[in-house]
Amino acid sequence: MPPSKHKMTFCGGFLLKLITLLLLNVFICRFACAEFVVSIRSPESLEDTREAYSFELIKLVMDKTKEKYGDYRLQPIPAMNRPRAKYAAKLKIYPNLLLEESYDKEFSVKGDLTFINFPVELGILGYRICFVNPKIKEDLKRVTSVEQLKKYSMGQGLAGLTPTFCARMDFKSLKYPATLACLK
Repeated sequence: MPPSKHKMTFCGGFLLKLITLLLLNVFICRFACAEFVVSIRSPESLEDTREAYSFELIKLVMDKTKEKYGDYRLQPIPAMNRPRAKYAAKLKIYPNLLLEESYDKEFSVKGDLTFINFPVELGILGYRICFVNPKIKEDLKRVTSVEQLKKYSMGQGLAGLTPTFCARMDFKSLKYPATLACLK
């Protein structure tokens, strides 16, 4: 006696659901067990070692958390300057792109980047190194207020938070590309 149409539909529906469940399990397990990709900046040139410390720090953190969070892969992005890398992060071109930047209120206001409040370089960049013209060195020793300090001009780089800070505090400052700031 041939099987009834009703039983075939039931069997076919059951098999279809079973196959669907198996495929879902395979895909879920594949994605759940997949390595976590962390995108990092590449050096801008073969001689550029500025990112070496950041790379080693990120690798150390990922290695230390591997047992708890699983495998990872550090994926260098194509070589580019910092502004372009920041723009790529805003556009989310690379997965989990980590950039080392000074804090800027624009991150939280615009909401397009997430700021991780961790002193990556343990505050070393938070210190300002000042070079003083020997002709005014003795005068500067007698400065005791911000208002007295404001009558002097200072040279500084174009990037980072120093120009923003100086502008807000009404300091007279001359801005130079980073390579020239130390030469003026």
